[in-house]
Amino acid sequence: MKILYLKDSFEPKYLTRDEVQIAMHAKRRGHDVTIITSEFDLDLKSQSKNFFKNQNKSEIKIIRCKSFRLLSFNTCGYIPNRELFRNYDVIHVHNIGSYSSFLIGMVKLAKKIPVILKADFSEIFYTRLKRNYFLQKVVLKPARLADIVTTYTTRERELLVNLGLPASKIRVIPVGINYEEFSNLKKEPTDFVTIGYLGRFVPQKGIHRIVKPLKKLMDEYRNVKVIFAGQKTDNMYGNNILSKFKKCDRFSYIGFIKSSKEFFSQVDIVVIPSLWETGSIITLESMAAGKAVVASDINPHHDYIEHGVSGFLAKNKEDFYRYCKELIDNKRLRKMVGKNARRRARVYDWGNIFDKVEEMYAHVSIRGG
Repeated sequence: MKILYLKDSFEPKYLTRDEVQIAMHAKRRGHDVTIITSEFDLDLKSQSKNFFKNQNKSEIKIIRCKSFRLLSFNTCGYIPNRELFRNYDVIHVHNIGSYSSFLIGMVKLAKKIPVILKADFSEIFYTRLKRNYFLQKVVLKPARLADIVTTYTTRERELLVNLGLPASKIRVIPVGINYEEFSNLKKEPTDFVTIGYLGRFVPQKGIHRIVKPLKKLMDEYRNVKVIFAGQKTDNMYGNNILSKFKKCDRFSYIGFIKSSKEFFSQVDIVVIPSLWETGSIITLESMAAGKAVVASDINPHHDYIEHGVSGFLAKNKEDFYRYCKELIDNKRLRKMVGKNARRRARVYDWGNIFDKVEEMYAHVSIRGG
């Protein structure tokens, strides 16, 4: 099957991202994969790589088109070349509201090719569209033209239906993880209980919500350490967060790491304080690693975590403090929650998830768009 992926910014180094994993799995299963994207990475910096290697070491070609920045929207666009109009069996576009999504209209005018649009649709975006009827019409036009729209969760599907998108064209396909990579990840025996945060340093991730709770815990417990890891995408925000821990001798920031396994081998408890998420891969990876997770009480964490059984859902700063304290005091609870979390995360292995993606490709290509 010939599959074309359209994405505003395609950055192969982020192997956990679903657009990268889907392309890799498609190639591994023998599909002809083409990626059309811009010359920019996720931070709007120039990106020149035109190939990346999947897990079978074969190369996948990326076509980087002449690009331009859309600074008022903090994103980018690109001028598609003739490769866009080749004969494909399926075109898979990422995401609603992206520049790439608006190319669906051009594709549908030129050729009758089945198009799948990944939503990646947050409650924040939903609220914005609900308040602006004109923006809603513009943004959802590509979704109405697409043959199938995919969402990560049933809640995301409900939001799109509330905006008038037909429920019959929406499929729920969760984000995935490489589950087996997180087997046998054991922290070295130590007297310390280590709490960690892993992710980008941007306001959306809500790191400011856990500063006071974590500092308070380090003040109360001499055997508690805190580790932060991840890229300072927003330098001002990141530096401000890190400055709060300047005088904490049991706090460390290890920066950007290539593999999350490096992080999980050092921590007992993972805090995920995001204000909003769509896929929240780090939550699933933390669970697969058998860690006790304290995550914000938002979608999609509700789908992943059974509160008090496979993790904890925190509504505010006080909850983050309280649940972390409970886990620090009770080693048996930490182990039980981690074990339950790992069992639950198995469902989201990429092998299982891509089976659903591949079945969708077959269905839409047979139907003919």
